[in-house]
Amino acid sequence: MADDLNVRYHLSIVNEYPPTLPEPEETTKLMFKVLDMSDGASAPGVGVSVAFTLHFLDKLTFQEGKTPAVALLETGSWAQGVVTESDRNGLATAYLKQGALNVDVNLEVNIPPFTDTLRDQKFHLKSKTVVPKVDVKKLVLVSGDRQFTTLDGEPFHILEVQALGEKNVPLEKANIQFQVQGSTGSQTATAEPTKSDGKTHVLLTKGTVPGVFTVTANSGSAEPVVFHLALGPNYTDLEIWVSSPISISSHFMVVDCPAKIRTKGQADGWPYAHGQVSLISPEIRLVPNSLPPDRELISGDKGELLVINTTHAPQFTAVAKSGSARAQFIMMAGGKPLLGTATFKIT
Repeated sequence: MADDLNVRYHLSIVNEYPPTLPEPEETTKLMFKVLDMSDGASAPGVGVSVAFTLHFLDKLTFQEGKTPAVALLETGSWAQGVVTESDRNGLATAYLKQGALNVDVNLEVNIPPFTDTLRDQKFHLKSKTVVPKVDVKKLVLVSGDRQFTTLDGEPFHILEVQALGEKNVPLEKANIQFQVQGSTGSQTATAEPTKSDGKTHVLLTKGTVPGVFTVTANSGSAEPVVFHLALGPNYTDLEIWVSSPISISSHFMVVDCPAKIRTKGQADGWPYAHGQVSLISPEIRLVPNSLPPDRELISGDKGELLVINTTHAPQFTAVAKSGSARAQFIMMAGGKPLLGTATFKIT
């Protein structure tokens, strides 16, 4: 600070003290008041220097868009420093913005020559992290849709998406928001920005109330993607209900075998459970015969066991002319197999 007896002006910041750098891609307006020390009146026409320097060094190499900058007008030309002139009310203004680089800087405010200023000021400022805008055109659901587990079973697998830009190019550093809809109490963490392959994921923490729910992933104007999930009760409260015995004719008759995964004693069941149906007896076969003898299954909206990628139950036909046969359902519930047996009467 200069000797009070020799200074001509008193300088102060009137609208933001101490000043700070604005959020990325925003600007901050600073207003200064200049007073004449001889009579305490407002001093018009006085130049106020506003400039950035490095915090530990005197010289800052200005880089447009990368280092903090100052301007006379919000839409004006940005520079490392400017001299703004006080108006008839002794007020002067300048605008600040930060750059893309994270740097420690000083903002120095004074009236040249420096000995003419009472309260020449220096402020230590730090750049805030700049997160570049990424324009996501499309979100792709990678993995984690249609999952079922139990209160006492394994956790849900990760929910993974991919962000794509123009021409379906994977986007790095895109921010994806995941939001849970439902009353199970399940929650997701905050996703990290996407990697170079455009992918990111979140872990889903199970709630404490059984139910069906969804998780929606959003980013900008891209169409959201939705994960469908179900949290069932404890494993011991579940059963596989099978409509049997089923009569089947030996004359090339094809029959459905309705089955459900459900809470014991309940009519409707649980969706999104995965498993398979297998033959126990050689007297029957699964239809169509061209597919593997074990059929992959998934449970539908009401727990009905469906051949995956279809809307129908497993279908069987008889090989023997008479007798009985069995098939077994094996559905995974919280990482444990849940079994159910279908019986057939061949006539």
